Order: sequence, then C-alpha cells, then structure tokens
Amino acid sequence: MLIHGLKSLFFTLLVFTISVFSPGAEKLTSESADWTLVMSGKTLCQPCQTSYGFAVLTDAKMISACTNSGHILWERSVPGRPEPILSSFSSDFLLTASNQNYISLINPSGLTLWTKETDFAIKNNPIVGRDCRIFIKGEQNLACFGLNGICKWTIETPVLRSENLFEMNDGSLLIFLQDEQEGKTCALRISPFGEIIETITFSGKILSALSVNSGLLLYFSDGSAGMCHIRENKAKTKWTIPFSNEVLKNAQPDKNAGFVELSGEKAVLAANVGENTLAVVFSIIDGKILNSFLIPESIKNKTLLKSDGELQKIFLSGKNKAFLYSSDGNVIWNAEFSDSGDEFSNLNHIFLTKNNNLILCSSEWAIAGYKISQNVSKKSVQKKKQKISYES
Repeated sequence: MLIHGLKSLFFTLLVFTISVFSPGAEKLTSESADWTLVMSGKTLCQPCQTSYGFAVLTDAKMISACTNSGHILWERSVPGRPEPILSSFSSDFLLTASNQNYISLINPSGLTLWTKETDFAIKNNPIVGRDCRIFIKGEQNLACFGLNGICKWTIETPVLRSENLFEMNDGSLLIFLQDEQEGKTCALRISPFGEIIETITFSGKILSALSVNSGLLLYFSDGSAGMCHIRENKAKTKWTIPFSNEVLKNAQPDKNAGFVELSGEKAVLAANVGENTLAVVFSIIDGKILNSFLIPESIKNKTLLKSDGELQKIFLSGKNKAFLYSSDGNVIWNAEFSDSGDEFSNLNHIFLTKNNNLILCSSEWAIAGYKISQNVSKKSVQKKKQKISYES
C-alpha cells in the first residue's frame, strides 16, 4: 500500500534499450521559425492550451489569444498587476490572478466576466472540477468559486507544499502538506464541498505526482512508484512497483522527475540517469512496465516534459535540446536551441500545443512557432536499438 506501512513499490523490465537518435538535429533559430510574433511584453508563465491555439500572459498586463499559425485573434488588458498564473478550461474560458489575491474569469472573446478577491495569496493555477467548480489554493488555504463568481466556501489548512491540487478518481481533491511524519509525505483529501474527508500518510516522501482518470500516480524519493486511488471513500493503493526493480534502481530520484500520460491506459515516468533521462512506459491499469529507454538530455529546472497532441508520443525539452519520441523508444524528431546572439537563445518558457507546434517564448518579448509534425517522416525514425548494462 502506498499509505503508511508499505515497503514495496514500483517497476520491472527484462530488456533495457537506449535509442539511437537522428544525427540531423534541427536548429531552432529566429530564421528557421515558421512564424514569429512581437508581444506586448515578457511572458510571465507558460502559455495555456486553447482550441484555437494558445493564450499568453505578459508583464504588460495583457493576455493575447494566438492561433497555431501565429495570428493574434485578440489582446485584452487584465485587471491589476498580473501574477504568473493562467489556465484554460471548457470552451476556452481563461482564469488568471492579479495583485496576489484576486481571481478573474475571462470569456473566449477576452472579456473579463468577473474579478473576485480571496482571503489569501493565490499560489497555483486554479483547477476546475467536474461540475465547473473553481478550486484555488493558497499557502494555508483552499477556496471554491462558482462560475458566477460567488465563493461557495473557503477553509484553512496546515502549511501546504508548493504543488497544485490533485483531483482524484471520485472527484475529491488531494493536497500535500509541508510537514512530514517521520520522513513520509502527508496529505489532506477534501470533498468538492469543502469537507475534510481524511488525512493520509504515505509510505515515503513523494517527489512527483500526476492525476489521471483512475487515480494519482506517485514517484517516491526511494525510487519506487505506484498509484493511489479512491475506493469505498478511502485512499487505497491500486498497484505498486518496488524500488528494487531492475529498471528504476539506476535512476536518480529528485524533484525534477515527472510523469506524462500517453493515453487512458499508458503513462511515462521520466527520471535522470547521469546526463540522460530514463523514460519508463508503463500501464496505468496495473503498473506493468511496457518499455524503457534513455533520452540523451537530462531533466533540469526548465525542462518541458509532456505528451504530444495525439497522446502517443513523449516530448522532452532540456536546456540545449528538444526531442519527440514514440512510446517504443524511437526518436521521431530532435532539435537544438539557438546559440547566444539569436533572439531565441534566452528563453522564458517552452510550450507544445496539441497540434504539435513548439512555442518558444523569448526574454526579448518575442514568440516563435515551429511545426514539429511537418518534419516527421519514416526516415527520421531510428529503428536500431542497443542493449545497455549499468553493471560496473
């Protein structure tokens, strides 16, 4: 069980492979971009996905709605001093925060429908529940607003960790607490109506988590992983993969590790192995390892790790390089970022849209778009694999 008392967690593999990547990496410069835009200011946070493309928040107090082909549909000012918070939900509505403790709802045309004050500083992107309730997290607080801007409830909590809220498979919310119990992560599970359902003590310190339809994927500091889900209104372990597993034992568990959901049935755990990234593809249903391979770039603070628009490929962007891999470990596309001197050599944010447009946000108030899919061909997929061993 992932909850207190379990000793056994995560992953198994018979053959470990390292992918051989294409030597012809693209160079992502201002000249090679499919399009570029000059924005109203510097981007404050990662762009958010919309049906028409993406939306961008800048320090000039503006939100810009952009298409995948680089056209600006509208630009609107935001009330107050913007915080680095922007998210989208249901039919391109946007949520943003300003002046630390104000939340605003913006309609698909860019009109601010309402701005409401909270009793605390907003620390993360709001998340929207199944009935369109808007949940907002602070350092020691949690609040819920309706689409009409009315605050339904607010509660105080112990000091919370920096991670956002997680929605569980039954619609309840889970938040990690800052204080641990004998080195083990603790969490509160809260109903959509603001009631604390239970306090959970996990079997170790959690480094990374991802909410999926069937529960919460967890990666621990001892190198193990598993899934927590709700059954009979209690947090229970659905499956575990032990740290002694041959695949995971050489990984370096740290806060940069993370999960990517590929589909409703598959996900990827990515963790550093030296200067490389270990990608482990596994079944969300039962935790069975399906494949693993190395990506020749380590996960750092500015890494973007996510699936592509079809939810079948793994995109990883490090400090100098970017890769798109299939789940069987074949590299489909790879690129290098600009050298110093190019306006896109100093990046604030990197974003991949559902249409496989790579968006680079420069500190020089510029945005560039690169269409990844147009460069994908059967010739670029390298079939050759090499068995490797970590034995000394």
